[in-house]
Amino acid sequence: MRPTDTRRDWVFGQRTTLRDTSSISARDDLDYASDGELLELYGVLVVGWGLHLVGRFVAQTSRTLPGLLVGFLVVLAGGLAFLVGIVAIARKLICRERKLTHCTARRY
Repeated sequence: MRPTDTRRDWVFGQRTTLRDTSSISARDDLDYASDGELLELYGVLVVGWGLHLVGRFVAQTSRTLPGLLVGFLVVLAGGLAFLVGIVAIARKLICRERKLTHCTARRY
């Protein structure tokens, strides 16, 4: 199969057209990846990773049960923040690529 503009494929139950990405420059990629919303989500990843590292350090160096529990809870919070960041970035990129309107923030 050739990567041309006319190739069609089934993705997630919908017919899509795959684009030829050989003409996208590095500057376009950097502009796309450094969008304000994506930078916030990258920050969530960094904070989650940092919490995980701090929690591991506290849990490994504490000699009391409360210190161990605090370290364990911080590790869990960091892991959860990291996973939420990954899922949010994936959702944002998929919605932006497909230009879906129902992916906008809901207000209740």
